[in-house]
Amino acid sequence: MQATLRLVDEMTEKLDIDERRRSVRHPVSGSATALQSSITPEGNHKRICSIELLNLSDGGLGAVATDPMDLDSNISVIFSPHGPESGIHLHGRVVRCAATERGHEIGVQFHSRSAA
Repeated sequence: MQATLRLVDEMTEKLDIDERRRSVRHPVSGSATALQSSITPEGNHKRICSIELLNLSDGGLGAVATDPMDLDSNISVIFSPHGPESGIHLHGRVVRCAATERGHEIGVQFHSRSAA
């Protein structure tokens, strides 16, 4: 058996990530408020910031943040209410954070919700 090598470039890597997704991502625009909490040896750290949304699916979302976020940190994403409706709070963890020209592109995987 002969070993083969494969050249991985940015586009190939992006396709591999897309193929692993379980839900279709829908492009969105707008902003939301994010509350990030992480535990370090120095203690618990909480930070609140605004994020610009890129896409949304049943399993998570993509957004751009001004500052980097710690991988595996917990995050709550708060969508402001419109009119008499109440706002929406979604909880998950940061699974990706990459510096870009626009800021830091983050990927959030929502915590699974059990059926009531």
